[in-house]
Amino acid sequence: MSYFRCILFVCALIFSTFAHASVEVEVSGVEGDEYNNVMALLQIARLDENKSYAAYRVRYLHRQAPKDIKKALRPYGYYQVEVNAQLETVDYGWSASYQVSLNEPVRISQNSWKIKGDATDDKAFRKVIESSNLKEQERFIHSHYESVKSRLLSLASQRGYHDARFIEHNVEIDVEKNSAAINVVFDSGQRYKYGQITFEQDILDDELLQRYVPFEQGEGYNTQELSQLQIALGDSGYFSSVQVSPQWNESKQHRVPITVNSEPNFRNQYQYGIGYGTDTGARVRASINRRWVNTEGHQLRGTTQISEVESTVG
Repeated sequence: MSYFRCILFVCALIFSTFAHASVEVEVSGVEGDEYNNVMALLQIARLDENKSYAAYRVRYLHRQAPKDIKKALRPYGYYQVEVNAQLETVDYGWSASYQVSLNEPVRISQNSWKIKGDATDDKAFRKVIESSNLKEQERFIHSHYESVKSRLLSLASQRGYHDARFIEHNVEIDVEKNSAAINVVFDSGQRYKYGQITFEQDILDDELLQRYVPFEQGEGYNTQELSQLQIALGDSGYFSSVQVSPQWNESKQHRVPITVNSEPNFRNQYQYGIGYGTDTGARVRASINRRWVNTEGHQLRGTTQISEVESTVG
């Protein structure tokens, strides 16, 4: 009889170990972006509440949960996090709860950003640094640090610092002192200037198209001015498509050639209309727009209207 009871006990133990049940997870003590990141990295929270899971898997993920939570909060400057974790069996399966104590965050003790190269005197770069959320004694948030780095590289690309790079970029975190020391050295290199401008088209004189260019050869490169040129040529009506491209591989002495590729528009545009007015009666209207007459870009527009009362030609 005792042997039979022992077998029943072992079977019950095995069943409880591998039984399946759903899991409900609750995290308190954090909110906002921090909470969202915790829930994204917390493995036990990613289990489907509508599914059942083996008991051994639930217990394992519960043991891992404090590590997941601490890892999720470090990018927001919290390195002294404490987690009170509890796992209980309930009617529907499991209930896991985690009470988070953030404690004192890591604060910026040093915020050193140095600009070298031609951008040393470019106020746009200094403005990026000064307008950032990185201030001494403020909580160190890793995404703010990466954002400034990204904006510096983006600005360098926009303003023609084609060889820009970070010589140094590191953050030293002292967990015991809750401090973060930022040390970044950004070398912009030499700023590129506009080289020769080439128009790839055969319907208009280059001299006419040159009037649309908002910069001069030898001036500092700026992608915004290239966008202005592309929009202006597109709005001229001469072309159906325009692409303005810097030829970095052909740069010499830090001067980058600019190529303007374009497709001509339909030379003639026709419009027709039929209507009725109390002053004109029934009327028919037709117009033609010749987008270019010659290589100098002259245009011709003609309109004809025939009605019961009056006909006009313009």
